[in-house]
Amino acid sequence: MSLSRLVADTDIAVGEPEHSVRRLLATPLRVLLTGETGTGKNHLAELFRADAGARGKSFVEVNSANLPDDLFEGEMFGARRGAFTGALNDRAGLLERASGGTLFLNEVGELSMVAQAKLLMVLDGGLYRRLGETIDRQFHGRVISATNRNLGDDVREHRFRADLHYRLAQVTLVVPALRDRPHRIAHLAHQFLAASAAVRGIELRFEHRAMARLVGHPWPGNIRQLRSVVETVAWLAPVHGRITLEAVIEQLDGTSLPTAASQGSEPTSSLRDKVDDLERREIVRALVSAAGNKTRAAANLGLSAPGLRLKIRRLGLE
Repeated sequence: MSLSRLVADTDIAVGEPEHSVRRLLATPLRVLLTGETGTGKNHLAELFRADAGARGKSFVEVNSANLPDDLFEGEMFGARRGAFTGALNDRAGLLERASGGTLFLNEVGELSMVAQAKLLMVLDGGLYRRLGETIDRQFHGRVISATNRNLGDDVREHRFRADLHYRLAQVTLVVPALRDRPHRIAHLAHQFLAASAAVRGIELRFEHRAMARLVGHPWPGNIRQLRSVVETVAWLAPVHGRITLEAVIEQLDGTSLPTAASQGSEPTSSLRDKVDDLERREIVRALVSAAGNKTRAAANLGLSAPGLRLKIRRLGLE
């Protein structure tokens, strides 16, 4: 396989480093990570971060979408004291902080044409100047970029500079959509379920029909969506329970509330039970969103932390 276009066939999100990434870690090549939202590009970038850390090198991430033209030079190149109103001290830019290590340009496809031109000048010769200075500084380091856009299409439609594309993409690493690698779905789902069950301290397993439904789903949100669905059904499942087809369908379709019946228990019918089901779903969503942090989840729900803990105990979500 040519080094100019490598395809990641495994998911770095679950700790399985892709062979192509391992080959690239030892090189200074600039790498462009592409793929749909949720396929695992940021997790691939984390491998470069870990490698930089192991070597004692810097790794600086830039969210390109948050760099408007009027802030681009100050953030990327830095500024000398007095260069503009509010510049009270000399300030190193992101390029200076990343020099000798790695600069990660996340969402690089969102850069404006003006910002692209300024970045291109740095990549051409490595030279830049802080705002307000007349001396050149040199950037030495590798550049990793990521985007969910098709930069080839953007180049043809004059939304992205072809010369910048060439310089960023010495290697293009494509992360396929989850629907294009269905053989990975069951493996990932089992790992996500095991992780959630371990957090709860219980045992969970998928029914065969539930797993078949997961494998057959197109997953427009890719791995991120799969993780969210599995984590949610895991938190709603009874202790030592089974993840049923009905529980999976409820999360995929979003057409009904998760009830005890969907998890293999007796159906509920009272208003109190329905309210409990609604509270249980919203609490689980808040906990998943807050990565299990009860204080943050409580704030997101408009509850006090003690109040949330009482609801978690009452609803059987310990």
